[in-house]
Amino acid sequence: MRVVLLAVVLSGCLAPRMVAVEERPALVRELTGQRRFLRATSAVIPPADTRVLFTLRTVKAPPGARVLPAGTPVRIVRVELPTAWGLVRDAQPLRAGARVWLEIEDTGPCVLELSTKLASAQELERELSRTLALADPGPRLATFPEPVRRAIATQTTVPDMPQDALEYAWGAPERRHLELTSDRRTETWEWPASGRKASLVDGRLTEATEN
Repeated sequence: MRVVLLAVVLSGCLAPRMVAVEERPALVRELTGQRRFLRATSAVIPPADTRVLFTLRTVKAPPGARVLPAGTPVRIVRVELPTAWGLVRDAQPLRAGARVWLEIEDTGPCVLELSTKLASAQELERELSRTLALADPGPRLATFPEPVRRAIATQTTVPDMPQDALEYAWGAPERRHLELTSDRRTETWEWPASGRKASLVDGRLTEATEN
């Protein structure tokens, strides 16, 4: 079976933390079979070696990748949580985080690799929710004008797009800087991993750059 990688999250490279053994059965039961939705436009990238799965965070899709727009439905089919024995056996630090296997229509099985810093079921759910939303964003996406919907689907931007539309296109920023004055709210959003930066005034995009 061919496996592709859902490129949305950057795994850490430090010594991993692990969800407690007693929390695992309930967590796996709860997540397995869930239907969720991509929170931001993402890409599936066929890896060169399916034994080592690399993940990226909010990057522009490379040539050959299949872009999946925000709101794409997915189903969680399997959850793999690291064990101390598995880490020693595999000696693969980039495989040390939890892995969530997804079924996506017309795409096949995909692997979403999460952070290595998750030490509880609550932390794993928060991390997973950054990528996979429980609520369907489709109704909100449908309210945007066509140029904004097209920008979201292609990981691009258009001037004056609302801030939630920008998050659908580029994902939640890793850094936010807020300035408040008597007549405006100015924000700077940054995605250091991809070299992206955006400026917003009163919740609307005024400038966006990417390396």
